[in-house]
Amino acid sequence: RKFKDVDSSMSLSKLRKLKSRLLEIAICNFIDPPTLGVSFVLLEKLLLKGAFDKSIRKVYASACLLLACKFYYWNDSKSFIKTLIEDIQLKMSISLKLLLQFELEVYRSLCFSLLIDPKEVQPQMLKITQMLEFASSYNLSKKLQKYLKY
Repeated sequence: RKFKDVDSSMSLSKLRKLKSRLLEIAICNFIDPPTLGVSFVLLEKLLLKGAFDKSIRKVYASACLLLACKFYYWNDSKSFIKTLIEDIQLKMSISLKLLLQFELEVYRSLCFSLLIDPKEVQPQMLKITQMLEFASSYNLSKKLQKYLKY
């Protein structure tokens, strides 16, 4: 194994599926790709620290997206955050209480530091672009088309 701290139950396919769910939430809420890229970076940092395993991966991923939106997204209004949380609850099947509890846990696990070097986000942006190109080749929803124009 290359990364000793990563839980063995977390496979690459599980991580990819998690990222595609985050992409789906981002598309539905018109979250810009750089903010989504930051959430991917936060998630991978936590994974490499061994902060979570397969059983709570959805909660950690959701908390990373929520924190990225609160700190990096231009629209941090209460109505946007409320809509985002509701969408996360629906698509990830987690409770509000659990999401908010783990939001603080994620923030603590990251040593209260959400400053990300743009060099760390750049590879994630490439992955997001590839995911969007793949999704657009299947003529998905109108929201995806609007998101791609964004």
